[in-house]
Amino acid sequence: MEKGQISEMVNVNDKNYVIEITDKKESRQKSLDERYSGIEKLLTQKKQSKLIKKFEIDLKKNSTIIYL
Repeated sequence: MEKGQISEMVNVNDKNYVIEITDKKESRQKSLDERYSGIEKLLTQKKQSKLIKKFEIDLKKNSTIIYL
């Protein structure tokens, strides 16, 4: 559809919608350089989460709890 066009009635999950295109941008895939920091952050967060979980498990295994 082009900018300014109005769609026919669209049924989604038993609800009817009419869609008007108010703006349209060309899509493009980001380069690896543009996505690098986001990928690095995601991988770092996953690794940190894994290490924290392992630390907690090891801490529980090697700890003695004394109730006073």
